[in-house]
Amino acid sequence: MGIQTSGKSTLGQQLATDLEIPRIVIGDFLRERAKVHDELGRAIAARVRAGKLADEAVVVQALATRLADAREGFVLDGFPRSGAQVKTLDAMLERLGVKLSAAVLLRLSEADARQRLANRLICETCKGSTTVLFANDGGQCPVADCTGTLTHRPDDRAPTTVDNRLAEFRELTMPVVAEYRASGRLIEIDVSGGTLPASGELRAAVAALGRS
Repeated sequence: MGIQTSGKSTLGQQLATDLEIPRIVIGDFLRERAKVHDELGRAIAARVRAGKLADEAVVVQALATRLADAREGFVLDGFPRSGAQVKTLDAMLERLGVKLSAAVLLRLSEADARQRLANRLICETCKGSTTVLFANDGGQCPVADCTGTLTHRPDDRAPTTVDNRLAEFRELTMPVVAEYRASGRLIEIDVSGGTLPASGELRAAVAALGRS
């Protein structure tokens, strides 16, 4: 978990690759589904453009399908985002006979998040991200073997959309953080300096939490 641009995607992918388990990204699934020209796709697209979360039923349906194929482990990015979703996730995992090892919070201020959003560039092909400090809008993706083009995401640049996204994180996700902290399942990492921990460090923190 973490506010926009806190590094969830980067660290999550590193950890998933290191552990050889899938990274399940609800946001990516919903953005792809929004491209389908039917009633559901248009409804999702409208909420994405407005910087709002997709309907609960759509998210839960997507996640249930993915978790059923990931019983050996997974890195989950983008869920849960509300107190109700914490209970939904616990119920899903209980049915699958799987236990959540830890919830990870990447701490970043809203001011830093706004600055990073303004500078962020996304590859249209691999969805990897970089910053205008290291690349140019319209330039080639720096990821090895990827020839995609870098661009700003429209919802990163619209002030009202950014305000909505940050407000939803504050209002919906912070209570989730509090719940995981109270249950003793939360690992907190300060990423305000711009440097993410190595995936091995996070693995050690998860292991230590399991022994406590």
